[in-house]
Amino acid sequence: MTREALIARGKNKYADADPATIEAVLATLQETKFDWRLPEQTLAADGAAREKVTIFKPPLKFSGEHLTLEEYRRLSLDERGELKRRLKEQNRQWLEEKFSNLRAAWLMVMDGEIIATGDSMLDYPRVEKIREIGARYGKRPFIFVNDLFIAIEESGVSWHPTVYHHDFYPNVLLDFPNRRTTILASESTPIS
Repeated sequence: MTREALIARGKNKYADADPATIEAVLATLQETKFDWRLPEQTLAADGAAREKVTIFKPPLKFSGEHLTLEEYRRLSLDERGELKRRLKEQNRQWLEEKFSNLRAAWLMVMDGEIIATGDSMLDYPRVEKIREIGARYGKRPFIFVNDLFIAIEESGVSWHPTVYHHDFYPNVLLDFPNRRTTILASESTPIS
């Protein structure tokens, strides 16, 4: 069905509706947060209009309990770790999407909402800051670290900054018989 046909159908269906009814319908539609965009139309090789079918995926939501400070304090260290692991696993897709969209190294989540992020581990919140936020909200925030950000790629490699923010190049140590040298990844000198 084309956009024009849907509009015509809606006008016919609600032609006799009073403004209050139309407002109620619109308010209900807005509350659902449903993606009401219509399928795009494309032209086929023969020039005929074809609708491009897209599958609607509702936005992912964070699921899980956020404990009050008192409930969190009553948990043992093992129980705290297990809770965080469980929340991370059941929200894996949501976290991956948020890490990707925000290009974040870490996220602080409270009641399913991101309340703070950081693009490096250098700005990871200190314990005092976490306690301050917990006291402000009355609940314990959860901080999740982007696994891709902290993945260990190589051992024995030291990284050096470039002129760009959070960009690095490696120094690789190579051993040759009777010779030890460091070759920078940015160097293009031949190895002798």
